[in-house]
Amino acid sequence: MRFMLIALTVFVVGLAVGLPGVAATAFAGAQAGQPRSANDVLPGLLAEVHGLRLAMEQSAAVTPRLQLTLARLTIEEQRVTHLTAAGASFWLIVERRR
Repeated sequence: MRFMLIALTVFVVGLAVGLPGVAATAFAGAQAGQPRSANDVLPGLLAEVHGLRLAMEQSAAVTPRLQLTLARLTIEEQRVTHLTAAGASFWLIVERRR
């Protein structure tokens, strides 16, 4: 159970960190394929700033949800640990009465 929680946490963190990076890389790759002249520098920079702003907005939207998810996972892990300990003590009492 603990391994599944850790694996899920790693997956969620990787997804939240990876998506904005992939989007920014794809955007930069699309922009790099276009030939540039001296007059195209400003529009190109504005397009890059716009892309970076969108990536930051997406990251800012994902971060609070990720933190809530990780907090919920921690609470569930504590709950499972508590119930496991309670179950173990229950079976210990049952075995003593036999």
